Amino acid sequence: MASNGASGMSGPIAVSLHDITVRFGRLTALDSVAFDVPAGQHRAIIGPNGAGKSTLFGVVAGTHRPTSGRVIVDGDDITSLPVHRRADVGVITTFQHSSLFLRETVLENVLLAVARKARVAHRWFRPATAYREQLERSAELLAQVGLAGREALPAGALSHGERRQLEVGVALAAEPRVLLLDEPAAGMSPAETARLSELIRGLPAEMTVLLVEHDLDLVFDLAHEVTVLHLGQLLTTGSVAQVRANEDVQRAYLGAADVDELFFDREETR
Repeated sequence: MASNGASGMSGPIAVSLHDITVRFGRLTALDSVAFDVPAGQHRAIIGPNGAGKSTLFGVVAGTHRPTSGRVIVDGDDITSLPVHRRADVGVITTFQHSSLFLRETVLENVLLAVARKARVAHRWFRPATAYREQLERSAELLAQVGLAGREALPAGALSHGERRQLEVGVALAAEPRVLLLDEPAAGMSPAETARLSELIRGLPAEMTVLLVEHDLDLVFDLAHEVTVLHLGQLLTTGSVAQVRANEDVQRAYLGAADVDELFFDREETR
């Protein structure tokens, strides 16, 4: 299993976190976390429970306000922007808990997102064919995420994996510059995870992807670089190979006795 691309990508910085600190009362969830993500990179954030991954994701997504520090995207300070305003500047999030309209069709879910991006007022009682350009774009997106032929199904009739595919399609309708994925493989079967991995690897090369994920197989398959958090602090950032070899990661995140099994032996069973 290899990382999807080389580490150390050069070029413009898409996301820059400047000394992010988050406190909840006396608890410091994040302590001066700072790193840059180059444009077009797939960056995974991993760490043990309580490391601060979800809090950091929320800071970038806009669901958590940092106690101090700044979030910079393409040179713009978005620290104070709510989630919907971040979408306007190209930061799009898919959360672990579904935000789909489960009673509406697969097509309607994507069509609504496409119409929103086009600034066209979508009305549920109008036939989908009334939105010709948006309909064509929606069909393209559904094909891209592997849901061609499922357009007429209610979203609630899809499998768990297919719902995640649809959520990615809805996110792509917004034409994100930065796509944030919150536990995208949670609850998926191995086959569904493999399809998701193929989908993410097929995203446009210029799109920056930031994901929080527990499935290390998926992380190692997708990530150009991996950032490891521990107890709210940045432990290291590097390629998959560098993270695998890092003794601090082995001790703090995996446990030195388990590192060979988790990082190497599992490859032999794939």
